[in-house]
Amino acid sequence: MTDLLINNFNQKYPEYKHLDKIVKLLLCNFVNDVSLITQDIFTIAICHLPIDINILEQLYNSGFTFTKDQADIIAGNGFLDMLIKLHEWNIDCTNVGSMYACIGNHFDVVKKLYEWKIPFDIHCANNSAMQGNTKMLKLLHFYNINCTSLGADYAATGNHIETLKYLHSLNINCSRKYLDKAAIRGHFDIIQKLYKWKMITCENILLAIEYKPFNINLFFPIIKKGVVIDDLKIIKNKEVRDDLYKLVYN
Repeated sequence: MTDLLINNFNQKYPEYKHLDKIVKLLLCNFVNDVSLITQDIFTIAICHLPIDINILEQLYNSGFTFTKDQADIIAGNGFLDMLIKLHEWNIDCTNVGSMYACIGNHFDVVKKLYEWKIPFDIHCANNSAMQGNTKMLKLLHFYNINCTSLGADYAATGNHIETLKYLHSLNINCSRKYLDKAAIRGHFDIIQKLYKWKMITCENILLAIEYKPFNINLFFPIIKKGVVIDDLKIIKNKEVRDDLYKLVYN
């Protein structure tokens, strides 16, 4: 019987073929002796697939101790039924679990955790911004949880334009440090958007050009529209400054 279950499991989940036999049997919901299920075996199992609620209850009734770390993993994998059962036993995840749930894009879990008053923090929002998950950001904003400029930096780095646009509507913009780096690296497409939304200034771009003069032609369309003579004074390299003056005013 067990060999048949293992073979079926390996065929259904070839990517998990490396797991120990007892882990596979647990994931097949076939456990004759729950005392064989150690903390490590249970943790490995929930990192891959959900555990049947009946097995979960057998473990609980046998005295198995579920941990908050395990609840965090369960939240991160979006196993809502398991979370609800653990909650009935007064075992809840931490703010780490809520962050994992946000990263995993598990809306039902996030809503349930918020209902249970599990802490959420800026890391939940910053990581959602990093993924370009605007829908999750909107849900978190509804809960009065917003990211910081670091989240906007993450979104810009990932070229998540719609996320950046949404954050800008909340007056959450990229940091000066990121803007300088983006300009220096010549990320023209993203900078064009940022400039349009007034999230980046000509000063950022001019400093970038001084650092890498070959960026002059790349950023010229923006410079032509926005730079005035006084702006050019921030460039210390006279040769670069003169080249820019000729481009803009000739």
